[in-house]
Amino acid sequence: MSRLSPIIEQETPPLFWLGGFEGLNLHDDRRAIGEQECAWMENFAPLGAGNARAMYDHDAIAYTAGVPGSIVYHFPFNIGATFYHGVFLSDGSAVAVNNVTLAVTTIGAAGKFAVTPTLPHCAQWGSSGILIITSGGYYAWDGALFSPGDFSPAWLSGFTTLVTIGTTHTNTTLDAVGSVTGVVNGMTVKGADIPASTLVQSFTSAPNVITLSLAATGSNAGEAISVGWTMPSGLVGTAVEVYQQRAWAINGSKFSFSAPSNGALFSTASGGGTTTSTDGFLQVGFKNLKQNNSYLYLFGDSSINVISNVQTSGSPTTTTMNNLNIDPQNGLGWRDALVSFGNSLCFANQTGVYQLYGGSVQKISDKIDKLFEKANFTTVAPTMFVCSIFGVRCLGIVLNTLDPTTNTQRTIMCLWNEKVWFIASQSLTSIFVTTMKQPGKIDGCANDGTNVYELFKVASATLSKKIQTKLWAGRSNLIWKTVQDVYAESNDLGNTGVIFAGTLDSDTNPSVSFTVTSNLTWQNNLMQTLTFINNASQVLQFVSNPTGVQGSGAEQAGLRLGLTMTSTSPDFVLIGLGESYNEESYYGH
Repeated sequence: MSRLSPIIEQETPPLFWLGGFEGLNLHDDRRAIGEQECAWMENFAPLGAGNARAMYDHDAIAYTAGVPGSIVYHFPFNIGATFYHGVFLSDGSAVAVNNVTLAVTTIGAAGKFAVTPTLPHCAQWGSSGILIITSGGYYAWDGALFSPGDFSPAWLSGFTTLVTIGTTHTNTTLDAVGSVTGVVNGMTVKGADIPASTLVQSFTSAPNVITLSLAATGSNAGEAISVGWTMPSGLVGTAVEVYQQRAWAINGSKFSFSAPSNGALFSTASGGGTTTSTDGFLQVGFKNLKQNNSYLYLFGDSSINVISNVQTSGSPTTTTMNNLNIDPQNGLGWRDALVSFGNSLCFANQTGVYQLYGGSVQKISDKIDKLFEKANFTTVAPTMFVCSIFGVRCLGIVLNTLDPTTNTQRTIMCLWNEKVWFIASQSLTSIFVTTMKQPGKIDGCANDGTNVYELFKVASATLSKKIQTKLWAGRSNLIWKTVQDVYAESNDLGNTGVIFAGTLDSDTNPSVSFTVTSNLTWQNNLMQTLTFINNASQVLQFVSNPTGVQGSGAEQAGLRLGLTMTSTSPDFVLIGLGESYNEESYYGH
């Protein structure tokens, strides 16, 4: 094996180098984190050793609210093969935005949906439509809105509303009925002479006669009547979910469930019902509910229950289920800080982020807990999402917290790739994030209160990428060191050149600025910068070394040394960065 010249070997200084990119560690002091961990890592995706990819900015705006800051809830969904953003506004209206054409369809006009004291919440029923629950009522939408008291859509109830004729009398007999096919006791009957809330008490066929629960108000032959299941009146809640072909809703310490295969019917006699929890570990009430791996999880403010083995049978009809507590201490802090993540559920509360596998809860946010300690949960309520970043599935959560590199309060996204944490931001400040699942891909979606957009889609020459190393001690933290040069190694994917700027950091001295670039700057004899433009009026960039190592002279000293490096170059891979240094003397000598 060949060796360096003894003179060169003797003169080659030691090097501090970050190339492993083992994620963010705010749990430990910057001086004590791992050699390849980062004290800050924003808009760099740690894809592997020597592979920190510059992250992208958001896509084009999909929807802008007419009133700035009026978006209060956002739910991506699909009807058939068409995907939408469901956008709910502070005036109680809602729209569906086609994800491809961006066409806007009204779900409900202003005042339709209650937005206080809690926000609306949605769930997908197959690919047929969505369920919407608020503190004012329960709805379904599939291109048309079905409100409390309306006949429900067939995809939800399993029955297409029967439209027929009949003869009314000023009593409870409805005879000469054209058809009773599919009629079930308990269905709603509507007609000109039939009072509101009238139900089918009983019926016969041949002759077709329906006995009503309320007497008709007039006598008319051949009156048009409608019979079917209606959207329930009086059902309110804070969250809704679909599990085992039933709709489930929570409201405080209560959870309600529909009859099997009928998300519009909550009657106990038909297999639905409402249960009130009296468990001592449910401090105030349920926050959200989510199905995963054939179980339904009820997340309280300080506990988690799991429901399984739901069965309806017998006469009279009885529904039974297993309802077990799996954690009496960990709960959900904010309704929308809960998301499916593969075969697990991830959720957050004031103490951090947790992962739930089956009946086991484990904390996964130890390395970023300091962000929770400094968070302002009133300014921005944390929400969670899942997305794919350069082919890697990541969990994300929005936090308004203290940025330790600038000592300013700001709203960021914390991302976890099942191994390490890192930080992301966009040119628009995302305050509500959610997940859009489409065939073969999963995207993060967000809004800033005014605009709806997909995350991490477009390379950006303005989005700042920042990475901060450990304060390295080398052989000893008692040896005084001086920096010689700073280096960055990158792979330019956009052919624009890669420029880095930042500071050389020390545990004893103020930070010192530096710049590292692969771009060539041309100057005249007056030291003025010259700009070259092609025949398309585009500014030409001259690159000295588009891939490889760039360096710059540097001056800094201390017992421990580190780097804070930023770039707005649009598309590149950071392979590594570091600084060469000399060991001068032992501290105190």
